[in-house]
Amino acid sequence: MTDYPKTPELDKLGENKDESQAIGSFIDWLSTGPRFGPRKGDGRRDAIRAAKLNASPVRLCLFDEDTEEWEPVHLRIEEMLARYYDIDLNKIEEERRAVLEYVREINER
Repeated sequence: MTDYPKTPELDKLGENKDESQAIGSFIDWLSTGPRFGPRKGDGRRDAIRAAKLNASPVRLCLFDEDTEEWEPVHLRIEEMLARYYDIDLNKIEEERRAVLEYVREINER
């Protein structure tokens, strides 16, 4: 009989679920519409246009110390949260597959 696979990354994911959901929801809210900016004038029109194009004028950026400039973050929310919680998404996938294989093996008996 095969033992249930070890899942340290999935365990880490579960331990931080509530907090990471709240952070992820906030990032999603922040990046999906015009939340801040001018209330009137050209800036306001640009914000409305960006919202219609589903391109928020609010961009998450990281400071690049080499170029000394702010660079847009090109990561999915899941990837940002994985970095924050030091979770390896590739290992998560491996562990999910191992659990699935375990369940299949148990069901075949």
